[in-house]
Amino acid sequence: MKHRNFVAACAAALLAFTTFGLPLARAATIESGMQKREISVNGSTLYNPYSFVRGGTTYMPIWYVMKALRQLGVPNAWNGARRQWRVALQAGPSALAKVRVDNAAGIYVAGVRVANVPSMVARDPLSGVNTTYMPIWYVSRVLKTADIHSSWDGRVWNLLVHRSSGPSTVGGDGSTAKTGDSIGVSVGLSAGGAGTTAGTSTTGGGNNPTGSSGGAASAGAGGSSSAGSGSSTSGGGTVASLLPGQIPLVSVANSGGQLTIDGQTVPQIGLQNAAAPDSAWWSRASARFYLSAQTNNPATGAAGTPLLNAAPGQTLYLFAFRNTSSVPTTGAKWFVNSPDATITPGHAVWTSGGNQTAKADFVATRPGVYTVQAEYGGKYSEPLVVTVGYKQLGAQPFAVPATLTGVLPLPAGMAAAQTVTHSGVTYSPSPAVGDWLPVSGSTTRNIGSVTVLLLPQTGQGQTVWDFRLPVVNGRFSGLLRSPFGGQVQVVLFPDYLQTLTRIAAGSANGSFSLAVPSSSYTVNVAGAPPDVLARSLLPSSQGDYNMSPRFAHTAATLLENSPSLQTAVQAISNYASEALVYDTKEVQAGPNGSLPNYKYQENLAAWNAGSGICQDYATLAASLLQSIGLPTQLLGGYANPAWTAPPASDANPQDSHAWIQVWTGSAWIPIDPTWADGGAVTVNAMITNQFFGNTSNFQRTHLLVNSQSYYPLAR
Repeated sequence: MKHRNFVAACAAALLAFTTFGLPLARAATIESGMQKREISVNGSTLYNPYSFVRGGTTYMPIWYVMKALRQLGVPNAWNGARRQWRVALQAGPSALAKVRVDNAAGIYVAGVRVANVPSMVARDPLSGVNTTYMPIWYVSRVLKTADIHSSWDGRVWNLLVHRSSGPSTVGGDGSTAKTGDSIGVSVGLSAGGAGTTAGTSTTGGGNNPTGSSGGAASAGAGGSSSAGSGSSTSGGGTVASLLPGQIPLVSVANSGGQLTIDGQTVPQIGLQNAAAPDSAWWSRASARFYLSAQTNNPATGAAGTPLLNAAPGQTLYLFAFRNTSSVPTTGAKWFVNSPDATITPGHAVWTSGGNQTAKADFVATRPGVYTVQAEYGGKYSEPLVVTVGYKQLGAQPFAVPATLTGVLPLPAGMAAAQTVTHSGVTYSPSPAVGDWLPVSGSTTRNIGSVTVLLLPQTGQGQTVWDFRLPVVNGRFSGLLRSPFGGQVQVVLFPDYLQTLTRIAAGSANGSFSLAVPSSSYTVNVAGAPPDVLARSLLPSSQGDYNMSPRFAHTAATLLENSPSLQTAVQAISNYASEALVYDTKEVQAGPNGSLPNYKYQENLAAWNAGSGICQDYATLAASLLQSIGLPTQLLGGYANPAWTAPPASDANPQDSHAWIQVWTGSAWIPIDPTWADGGAVTVNAMITNQFFGNTSNFQRTHLLVNSQSYYPLAR
């Protein structure tokens, strides 16, 4: 029995991920607020349906989306009884019969439920019939699975199709949708004929099965795929033909003011706050000159409100300071990159640690992402990003291509190995195909997910990686990209995070060993593993950005409303800092040094609870950044605000800490989202930029330890 050691302190182990459900929206009747909008294909208008806006999102009648897809030769049908909208890539109505779904409502990709779609029922003014409406944002994400991309400008939804297609009919109930709550969407991923399996798969070995089903396509939400290009010859294909084709290059580039991330052009929207470009502000900043913003007025001692909820017209209080010298209010100058905000310098003398600190009042009249900077004695401070009216900001769909997330639906036609049962899990120990691992199985246990641990057997600078697959009606499956080459042990681990939490509660000194369950097998990964940048986009069981479009929607909103990438990165990191309140109970040690209140939890749990510790702050910020394609690494080591320089080593578990670094196209930027919130333990009313980038304060207080970081580190 193998054992793995984990350190359970503020910086705990990085873990895995996959898809999950969204909250349902109750059915509603919308009798007013309807406006005509447009559905187009490659710029040519098809329909002008009525739609409406709720919660900042446009809801489009699914009936017209179905008709548009049929015009493109994409079969689809509506099942009102099961609340499922089924879409198939394979030409012909018979393709729908091959889409595997269960009885649960939700988005289905190759039979795996990946989300529930909020929906509302309203009377269509054109037909007079009650029709189901869905948010365009969710529909766009699902259609990307079929390699149908789109753009949205608030009035026109333009489907961008780059393949030949013709009209097609589809059987089943293709009439007006008449149900509410959530809609199930299933996307069939087989193409080019069913094929047959002519070969054998070797359990736990390194041999790939040969002669698998012919010409299949694979895809995932938000990514590209190849569809309909395979041969229908029985048994004429290979397992490799079931894998993703060209994987997008991990890159961040800015040319002529147009930002592209991983080959995708970031949508350009009109900024509500007319913010000017601010890239020059970052290059002129001093690494020893900082800012903070807070909602509470320190002159009155009034309690602050969450900075995350800062609204237009609300006064925020700014401070400019240094650690070793004064920044007096008199003589300090303030800048903001938008005419929709004003900064009024104060008059009183403020001090911190014996040094004077400049104060000013900030008021923004419009929602937006604002960049603030101070200047004193010819030196400029680090820019501070302040988001005002976040919930009022709009965005167009934008997310990381699915193949880069490292988790895809298991393609139809992939041969499964003979099943075995261990630890309450029945599974097929299928061999690797290139650097992708087919995983499938079932369980009778009442659990929502199974974690897939990957343990390299040849020593590759890292001890573990883990992905999580959802369990739907007792079954789970997925195609996982291995971050390791050579011999890799695959472990199917039910209740992984719960097990870690339970063991940590009684383990002395916060250190423990975790026995590997018998539900495991070994594969040989012959393909080249992803490089450092691609590996830095893989989610984890705690950093679970692919489990909900909430991550990409939040990050895309801040990205598209920011005047520069560096501003967007700080805005996203600040969001994570402001969304969580530090839970001091988690790091309070028991009498034997155990951590009875420590939680190993996924991002969604921490996000929904609004609390966590450094591991949660760091992984939430990483997940948000990764969800829009920015490679991000979770770092571990030690940190102590009392240090004047980091020591050569540190054995104090109370100094254990986690932070991140993000790739911006030319450099890795270190960020500590935990320390950015000013140490709040009740409400996050403050944000500071002392720990964004290679600042002096960052360098003197943080000690990076490679063995406690969960990536082969890039420098």
